[in-house]
Amino acid sequence: MSYEFAFWKEGTYSKELATDYYGNKEKFISKDTQFTLDNYEKEILDRYRSVMDYDRTLLEAVSTVLFFELQYENLNNVIAKFKEVKPHISVREIMVAQNKSKTLKFKKEFLTPEMKREITLWESINDGSVQ
Repeated sequence: MSYEFAFWKEGTYSKELATDYYGNKEKFISKDTQFTLDNYEKEILDRYRSVMDYDRTLLEAVSTVLFFELQYENLNNVIAKFKEVKPHISVREIMVAQNKSKTLKFKKEFLTPEMKREITLWESINDGSVQ
């Protein structure tokens, strides 16, 4: 889809997508559509479903990391900007979001066992352990 996104206080935001959503809310809720996903779109959706749970903070963190990764080449700059604009999100949550973004962006064959172990390690650390 051709929606453009900008940074917003709770993640990324698309005015056009919001307009479409609110203008078609009943259709959206009832899933009344003629639109069908092609195989590539289904694969992308399945990938997001397998990586993301529906925790609001995590969704906000992942969308913010993905947005800032487009703005900054250096991960340290991504994390610094993230902390600046979203101080309510912990370092652990930022790292989990960054690892989720890796999982979403990389082809399955690039997710080595070492990367998977690192992702699992970050996700298993309690919030109080990393600052």
